[in-house]
Amino acid sequence: MNQPVHAFGEWLSATPLSMQIQAIDWIIPTVQTVRILSIALVTSSAAMVDLHVLGILARSQPLAAIIQRFLPWIWRTLLVSLLSGATLVIGKPGRSLGNPAFILKMCMLAAVLILTLIFQKGITRDERYRESSPPAS
Repeated sequence: MNQPVHAFGEWLSATPLSMQIQAIDWIIPTVQTVRILSIALVTSSAAMVDLHVLGILARSQPLAAIIQRFLPWIWRTLLVSLLSGATLVIGKPGRSLGNPAFILKMCMLAAVLILTLIFQKGITRDERYRESSPPAS
């Protein structure tokens, strides 16, 4: 781990919030459970949209209806995932901050969030599209 990241991790682990998270035994397992469930919900919602785009699921419904149904779930559970992930990093900063896989995961998450925002903006920009988008073929 490089020096600034290590110093930040040391400082973070000494904060009262981090020490409180570390002191209460049930917090980390509970937050991990919530995080796993939120990731499953995000993945399931994204899969529903993908399956519709591929023409496998809900073919009689327009894409706009599918987006309107599942995109709120994606954003809400991403927020839960963000909060639970931040709690885990605050509780055990050394476990995540120095791990190259964690940094790669955060970069990929940022890319997915940007792509989802672009996708959502393109789909929802035109109100007429919501009403007239054809069902998947």
